[in-house]
Amino acid sequence: MRREADRKAGGARSPGIGVVSRESFAAGAGPMIVLRPGVSARVARWPDDEQVALLLVAAGAAPVPDEGWSLGELAAAVRGGRMQAYFLCAMDGIEDAGLAAFVEDLGLAFPRH
Repeated sequence: MRREADRKAGGARSPGIGVVSRESFAAGAGPMIVLRPGVSARVARWPDDEQVALLLVAAGAAPVPDEGWSLGELAAAVRGGRMQAYFLCAMDGIEDAGLAAFVEDLGLAFPRH
């Protein structure tokens, strides 16, 4: 419903970064935290409510620190093996969402065909 309202308001929202627990990921449903550059985080349902370009799956329950996460902290968690990253769109979508620098900070390779 929210996506339809966004389209009526002048366009779809840009994809963000979704963070879910391993349990929610394995179950195929559960709470998801959605982060967008320059916008505060919000809670949604995995996988229904939000369009995400990059999904981070936390090894644990993915608690949100009181002060939230910085992109640097998320990148460190991925590099340290505390989160796994999954691309849910092509690199063009990552770039359009303004996430290319973050993906680069993660040190992830994205194949171009």
